[in-house]
Amino acid sequence: SPDGTGAFADARAERDDHVHVLHRKEKAGLGPAYLAGFSWALASGYELVVEMDADGSHRAEDLALLIQ
Repeated sequence: SPDGTGAFADARAERDDHVHVLHRKEKAGLGPAYLAGFSWALASGYELVVEMDADGSHRAEDLALLIQ
């Protein structure tokens, strides 16, 4: 990402084993980014995948409701 988000995420992943970062070679849009992440999670054996936007449209306190 030209705004440094990728580098920030990589640095976070180095400190936190729960953070996994996928880098795509081309900018293909948000939908394909979600699909790549979902595919990675399912291929990695995760039973549950939750997507929450960071723009305030999803409330973090609602996460527990999503995974019930």
